[in-house]
Amino acid sequence: MAKGHGHYSEIVEEEFLPAVTKTKFCVVHFYHQDFERCKIIDHHLKKIAPAHMEARIMIINAEKCP
Repeated sequence: MAKGHGHYSEIVEEEFLPAVTKTKFCVVHFYHQDFERCKIIDHHLKKIAPAHMEARIMIINAEKCP
């Protein structure tokens, strides 16, 4: 849990490489605020994050991350 496993957290561009290289398994959702499907996947990732301690599950705003 100290590395962010077990919860769904938002990161910014500067945190991306350090976050994904410090864990063996990670899921990163690149979202866009205007896309309805992003809201759906966001809802599901929030629900499954606590059940999957083996992976760090994160979200990043695709508009702010080239």
